[in-house]
Amino acid sequence: MTAAETPLENPIILDITTSYGYMLIGTIFACILWGISCMQCFLYFTTYFDDSGWLKALVAALWMIDTPNVALMIAGLWPPLISKWGSVEVLGASPPDIDHHVWTSGLLALGVQSFFAWRIYHLAAGRLFRIVIPIFATILSLFAFASTIPFVAIALDTGTLAGTQTHKIKAIEASSRTCTVAADILITVSLLRVLYQHGAPSFASSREMMHRLTLVTINSGMWTATLAFISLILLTCQPNGFGYCIVEFPLGSLYYTTLLSNLNARRYIRGRKTDWNQYLSISPSEGDTSSQNVRTAGTGPIVLSTLNSGVTSITAAHERIHTFTAKSNKEEL
Repeated sequence: MTAAETPLENPIILDITTSYGYMLIGTIFACILWGISCMQCFLYFTTYFDDSGWLKALVAALWMIDTPNVALMIAGLWPPLISKWGSVEVLGASPPDIDHHVWTSGLLALGVQSFFAWRIYHLAAGRLFRIVIPIFATILSLFAFASTIPFVAIALDTGTLAGTQTHKIKAIEASSRTCTVAADILITVSLLRVLYQHGAPSFASSREMMHRLTLVTINSGMWTATLAFISLILLTCQPNGFGYCIVEFPLGSLYYTTLLSNLNARRYIRGRKTDWNQYLSISPSEGDTSSQNVRTAGTGPIVLSTLNSGVTSITAAHERIHTFTAKSNKEEL
């Protein structure tokens, strides 16, 4: 190959794995979760027609927060990795879009955790438990969200990636993650306590429902708590790195996904299987009762319109357990 044919090579090769590389990985995970949440959102609105209007509004509002949240991450990575690739000045700057993603992600966590706390208030037995626990969980959630405000303010003020690695801003992030983990664990344990506050049911069908409820309840809070805890560990072990972005970026979308998965788990809790063909057909065939079954999978008279609504189902089942008859099998749980 002659000198004229030799391709030009950039004399300076920068390894940005520990900064934008980690951010890119976290953004990819966030996009995957966003796609899952869109499918879950579609299933929710096409299945639970009878849910209350405020619950549908909450699901829609959180989707409208989650979508810009993911878009902000993509927009923040676009200049340093695509449109202005190779610019040392741009690589050293803190993308404002990613800075704003911090508070949108915190708002998603606040919305979901507050919803869980509201459920504890309405389902728990005992005035002390049903008031103190929800208030404490809400305070933790509010503090975690409030911590994002000074973080964003400092990051926007400095305008550099180095400015987001100071001891002050790391302490703010660590305190926010600590409150997030504490709130998730408190809510999950409290919901499990609510689930078993009447003791274990005697009938096999009720025990099976209890096992499903337990699984759904644990999944509702422990995944987000685990990711937040990993983020906290990475913040502590890598004070000058961005490894925490791998799990922090998708955290907000994970909160929304867990909310939707719990709302959509009500058919699973009742032991019903989802007929996926119903979503592919334009209209139900004559005599087909699947659409009726789907419609009755909504809230019903005992208010199954919320996350862990299965907890309400099992509570109602406990109240009827001693008068269990064939007729009770036809009642909507």
